[in-house]
Amino acid sequence: MCAFELLHSRLKRVLREEGYQTPTPIQEKAIPLVLKGLNLLIMAPTGSGKTEAVFFPILSKLLEEEVGKGIYVLYITPLRALNRDIFWRMSRLASKLGFKMAVRHGDTPESVRRRMAREPPYILVTTPETLQFLLVGRRIRMFLAYVKWVIIDEVHELVGEKRGNQLAIAIERLRELTGRSFQRIGLSATISDIEVARRFIGKRVYVVQDERLRKPEIKVIYVGEEEDDAEKIAELIKGERGSVLLFTNTRDSAEALTTRLLPLLDVGIRVHHGSLSRDERVVAEEMFKRGEIKVMVATSSLELGIDIGHVDVVIQYMSPRQAIKLAQRVGRSKHFLHGIPRGYIITLSPDDLLESIVLARRVSNNEFEPFERHWKPYDVLAHQIIGIAIERGGKVSLEEIYRIVIRAFSYEDLTLSELTYVLGQLEAEGLIILDRGKVICRRGSFEYYFENASMIPDTVKFKVKDLSSMRVIGELDEDFVALRCEEGFMFILSGRVWRVVSVDNDNLVVNVVPSTQVEGALPAWEGEMIPVDFKVAREVGSLWRRIKLYLENKYSIETILDIYPISIDNLNVLINHVRKQLEKGFPVPDDKTLVIEHLGKSVVIHLCAGSKVNEALGLYLSRYIFSLTGYKVLYTVDPYRILLSANYPINIDHVIQGLKEDEENVVRELIQAIKDSSIYKWRMLHVAKRFGVLPRRESVRLSKKLLKALEESPISEEAVKEVLTEKVDKERLLEILRFVKEGKISLIIVKSREVSPFARTFLENRVAFRGLEIPVPSVLAEAIKKRIERTKVTLICLHCLSTWTSTIAELPEKLRCRKCGSVFLAVSPPSKTLEYLKILRRIRRKYKVKGEKRKIWERLSKTSKLVASYGKKAVIVLAGRGIG
Repeated sequence: MCAFELLHSRLKRVLREEGYQTPTPIQEKAIPLVLKGLNLLIMAPTGSGKTEAVFFPILSKLLEEEVGKGIYVLYITPLRALNRDIFWRMSRLASKLGFKMAVRHGDTPESVRRRMAREPPYILVTTPETLQFLLVGRRIRMFLAYVKWVIIDEVHELVGEKRGNQLAIAIERLRELTGRSFQRIGLSATISDIEVARRFIGKRVYVVQDERLRKPEIKVIYVGEEEDDAEKIAELIKGERGSVLLFTNTRDSAEALTTRLLPLLDVGIRVHHGSLSRDERVVAEEMFKRGEIKVMVATSSLELGIDIGHVDVVIQYMSPRQAIKLAQRVGRSKHFLHGIPRGYIITLSPDDLLESIVLARRVSNNEFEPFERHWKPYDVLAHQIIGIAIERGGKVSLEEIYRIVIRAFSYEDLTLSELTYVLGQLEAEGLIILDRGKVICRRGSFEYYFENASMIPDTVKFKVKDLSSMRVIGELDEDFVALRCEEGFMFILSGRVWRVVSVDNDNLVVNVVPSTQVEGALPAWEGEMIPVDFKVAREVGSLWRRIKLYLENKYSIETILDIYPISIDNLNVLINHVRKQLEKGFPVPDDKTLVIEHLGKSVVIHLCAGSKVNEALGLYLSRYIFSLTGYKVLYTVDPYRILLSANYPINIDHVIQGLKEDEENVVRELIQAIKDSSIYKWRMLHVAKRFGVLPRRESVRLSKKLLKALEESPISEEAVKEVLTEKVDKERLLEILRFVKEGKISLIIVKSREVSPFARTFLENRVAFRGLEIPVPSVLAEAIKKRIERTKVTLICLHCLSTWTSTIAELPEKLRCRKCGSVFLAVSPPSKTLEYLKILRRIRRKYKVKGEKRKIWERLSKTSKLVASYGKKAVIVLAGRGIG
């Protein structure tokens, strides 16, 4: 019997009116099980009708119910745009049957919220964050008690995030409110770990899967150095009759590629990414949907199932870095039943090419990356404890909190001692009182709960200031600044290479000067880049090994052609790359060979282990060498190499010694390296805000005093856990080092003045977007010199307080006060001189100065000592860094 026949007669009539004649395969399978009331995880490709597979039977059950005034269906999506999309698709159907449907999220007007609290919809579409508010809303909470169905859309987007941990507890809180179980259904197109997703949804969850998964057609294209990548993409677009969705990995490359394509195409083209306003994105989506533009250039902002109409083909610019990302992106094409998704990957280097064919093979075989799971996050737990207490009038027993929380996925093995540890932190902050097993909310707890309902970190942008021109040239994400931007570090922004002079955390400014050194410079958009998984990198390494064996007549190249979607021409690109490495006398790094190139002040470690393992190794070795020598070592990584660099020759024995250290020492050094890093401090700042220690909406500096106060607390522990989950892979690193010690991975040391072809690819890939402009050194030096010489400064004598203002060019080499002859001259910007003189006069009169005035006095004192020791040179340096 057709699954539609199981539905209520009124619904069947409406479905026929709306053009639904026969169920899709996933609807045929899912509808009977939804009608039976089973908890389900429904997996099917985009466009297969899985949303309807859930809605139709629920609407049918609602028609059989004696519904009163309440919310019966809760539909939760991770994005507001999906809220809007689901509402427009399903509200018409629901209204024809007499069921009101509504959307509630952060942008919902207050008038609509009040109306909803008086006249609730039967079906409510919302986000995980808004659910936090609904659960403690005095009036709407009463209507939530009627909930019988909870649907979680795009499950894969939530399982690996703290938003997912928060939602899992929220659903258990909802269960307490209803006083009974309700049906739980999760929806997803791609799931890497079905068992984890099932546990996230709840207990006794059955999997319903469309067995006829659409295997995409993916073609990998290599664009050589002599070719123009934009022209190649334009050629592909011109060859397509229908619409094209062009994905890039970063916002910068989306904007730059759009600019380069505009003069090459005579069709409409728009860009879509998270930095654009919501209105701008909606306009682009609607134009694309109506066919007014043929090409949409997008980042991950269009990965999820937002309805943008028919897409004929997807083009991915450079490797998407993850199989699950590739599947989601290419899956946006041929978005209809039985349609075969089509996609191209445009690659620009041998690394890019090889990684892309590995990802394409993994997509064809449904081999996806595991979820990035936050296990028992303390900051989420703290927020949910307060929420549970607020729901109960501000007072709840510790046992009740524990009973609710451990039902949620990722907290199922939470111990009572861990719960009391977090409660102790909340009590220390003054948010709660612990009294004989009871948790009692204090005055600030309500404000804390509402301020911290979102687990999405507030993104902070640093301005990048060029000291040679004193212009702001762009912005960097805080994670990139925290993880990378130390003095001397080089990165690429606006098509040029810059060297970091200093980072002003107070004013969120990175001070830089132009650099002529391209090798080793990291693209600024690397901060946005998706990590490459350990298994993907290992497979890339195994292919390098097999190509080397082919050149040694020990392996058949036909095997690679049979398994991977690669043409013979592209395979020859890879073969020639390996051949060049061997002809130059260098070993080929692969999954069983770790190669270290010693280049004096730099060391390149070739390790095919993925982004997080290589990040861990770079972090660990830079700390390890520092602990042995006292000298700072900078590092940058990609999924296949680590570059260590210093201002002195690096002792290769220290690197080898670090690789063979005891595991206990490696872990100790790695954790200490994390705690010494800026990324840890920034994560600590976010966690402290989510705990309520710091105000959420204000820019706060994490001082040494505050860092020390937070050490050995749930906040510092959670910050370390967050770094270990999202940025570094400790366990895989230990596994690799174990293999090196056991000889399962060979270690080869190469000392050479010449860089190997494999290392050169890495260094050149730091310049990952074509069109880089390098300033001529002499022109650069002259520009900086002239800018500094034109700078006006005021010298203040700390002995007699007389002043004189001059351009630096006019200053003598040896500086003395023109009135009293003192050499202790403070350097001041002319605009600040009067303010500084007032402070100095107060100090001369023995008045105390505090706060900012004290800091100014200390700064003036330091500059006067520098001028006394170095004369005009000190003024030049101070002018180059920005005086005052």
